[in-house]
Amino acid sequence: MSFSKNLGALLENIVFIHFRRRQNSEIYCFNDGNNECDFVINPNSAPICVQVCFEMNADNKHREIDGLFAAMNFFKTDNGAIVTLKQKDIVIKDGKKIAIIPANDFLLSR
Repeated sequence: MSFSKNLGALLENIVFIHFRRRQNSEIYCFNDGNNECDFVINPNSAPICVQVCFEMNADNKHREIDGLFAAMNFFKTDNGAIVTLKQKDIVIKDGKKIAIIPANDFLLSR
């Protein structure tokens, strides 16, 4: 039993509930054996690929971006998002755009 707060898991649950509240959203995760992406929304029509992490840092940056990028390639989409607590940035990789979005901005957007 752990008494420490797993804030990353809590943030991921909040994002999941956000997607569940949307009507007609199919929610999946992506795992190709090497990479994982937390959420793929509506993969059969206009897929949205989203990673969630409490804070992007040197220890997790490549894992988060590589997992999202693998899902974006698999579902043939040029845009993805990484939801964090406070960080905001844009990453362009091989012509694909990854928006790093603070949770409050993400949750208030449609």
